[in-house]
Amino acid sequence: MCMRRFCPYIIFFTQTNKISGGERSMLEILSNLKDEMRISVILPEGGELEELIRENGINVIRIKDYRFFKIKRENIHNIIFSIGEFFESIIKIRDLIKKKKVDILWTNSQKAHIIGVFVKLLTGVRLVWHFRDILEGKNCFIINIFSLFPDRIIAISNAVRRQFLLKRKIYVIYNGMRINEKIVKKIKGRFFKIGYVGQIARWKGQMNFLKIMKEIEGAKGFIIGDVLFDERDYYEELMEFVNKEGLKDKVFFLGFKKDILNYIYSMDILVHLPLKPEPFGRVIMEAMALGIPVISHRIGAIEEIMGNSGIIVEYNDLEEVKKWINEIMFDKRKREEIGKRERMIFTERYASEKYIKNIKKVIREILKLT
Repeated sequence: MCMRRFCPYIIFFTQTNKISGGERSMLEILSNLKDEMRISVILPEGGELEELIRENGINVIRIKDYRFFKIKRENIHNIIFSIGEFFESIIKIRDLIKKKKVDILWTNSQKAHIIGVFVKLLTGVRLVWHFRDILEGKNCFIINIFSLFPDRIIAISNAVRRQFLLKRKIYVIYNGMRINEKIVKKIKGRFFKIGYVGQIARWKGQMNFLKIMKEIEGAKGFIIGDVLFDERDYYEELMEFVNKEGLKDKVFFLGFKKDILNYIYSMDILVHLPLKPEPFGRVIMEAMALGIPVISHRIGAIEEIMGNSGIIVEYNDLEEVKKWINEIMFDKRKREEIGKRERMIFTERYASEKYIKNIKKVIREILKLT
């Protein structure tokens, strides 16, 4: 509880009640600010995210789980077809902001960003966008128009920042995290373990991982993550491929894991091959923190985040990925060297202390505190 004479009230808002990388990064902020400021989170009723936030002693304000919250990020312009619900959500949050005399509205996801702009115009509340996506086409155009209104925009990488035309009020703050020293390996076995972590979504590239695993001998693959945003058809395609190619005893779908770091730490290497530009790739940072070698390809912010630590191949070069897997599978020293470089870069760039220090700096600036 905040004991200071001036204790700013910040409400965080996300339109999802599911747990993914952006929500885990938000939780890192919440956990570190809750004792210094008054903090609440607006999110749709129900879901694992509410439970996790409450476990950390943070107040949750539940709102209706509007249908338009589930519109995919690439179709954000389709909000216009849910215009009634859209304005209902704006009015609900406007009333909350006025009633609770909020100092900052901090939005964490795309539809929350747009709703936040209207709430700011209606209430005058200071607005911070924590921007975690790379958009294309008309969606990028729309978000650039709305970006005129927030007081500050935090981009999670330079790759994210580059999509904005007006960069004056945009700060690049990399995600950060703190490592729990009690992590233990959970998956045992003598076989070589290759992990692929992320929500089950076409753009995340799990199908390419299956194609690679089909041709890798002496290893087992573990896909960790669940279907979050209307991607059930893609999951069925993945399962059909597994059954058709006889991979049921070679690749295992573990679903969502709350203790994700335990599972990443259990892997020998981690592969990450998104099909669309990756805004950050939190799972890459998590693997780096644990010294688990990462193999990925050049797209979005991946090279920016990894630096010279892991293995980066050209975009969609699956043959090169297979070559590197086969090479480091039998070279423990090489894996240890990669892991050492990763941990060094993690400590320099992504430690929680640096992350929170930069977040607090933005808060002080926007409130004009010294």
